[in-house]
Amino acid sequence: MNANTEKVVQRLAYEGLLTSNTVLPRKRRITVQEALAAAEEEPRILEVLPAVLLYKPSILAGLEKDLKKDRKLARLVENLRLGTNPEMDFFGIPARDYLKAAEHFRRCLSEKKAAQKSMVLNLRVSPEELKKIKRLSEAMGGIGLSETIRTLIHEKAL
Repeated sequence: MNANTEKVVQRLAYEGLLTSNTVLPRKRRITVQEALAAAEEEPRILEVLPAVLLYKPSILAGLEKDLKKDRKLARLVENLRLGTNPEMDFFGIPARDYLKAAEHFRRCLSEKKAAQKSMVLNLRVSPEELKKIKRLSEAMGGIGLSETIRTLIHEKAL
C-alpha cells in the first residue's frame, strides 16, 4: 500500500468507515484528490467517499477549491447534497451501495454524538516530557497534543 493510500485509509478507519488489519486509524486531514487517487489501489474508498461528502466534509481539506477545479466532481457532489438523482453512480459505484454506506455513517455519527462526550484530563508532566510530546506530535503531522496521546493509547493499549 502506498503512503497516500495508507493516509486515506487511516483517516477513513478513524471515522469508522473502513476497517483494515494493516493500518492503524489516525486523524489526518485528507483531500478529495488524495482519496480519488487512493481509490485506484483501494476501491472501497469510493463506496464511502459519498458518506464523507454528505455528512462530514470537514475532514476533506480544500474541498471547495477542489470542487471549483473539477466540474464533474462538483456536479456529483451537488447531486448528492440535493438528492436530485438518487440512481446516479459515483465513479462507477452504484447508488444503492454508497447510499447504504452513507446512511450507516450518518447513524453512527448521531449515535456517537449522543453517547460519547470528551472528558478533560489534567496531567502533570515535566518540561522535558512536554517537549517530547510536542516533538512527537509534530513528527506525526502536527495532529495536536490530545490526538497524539490518543494515538499512543490506541497503539499501546493492552
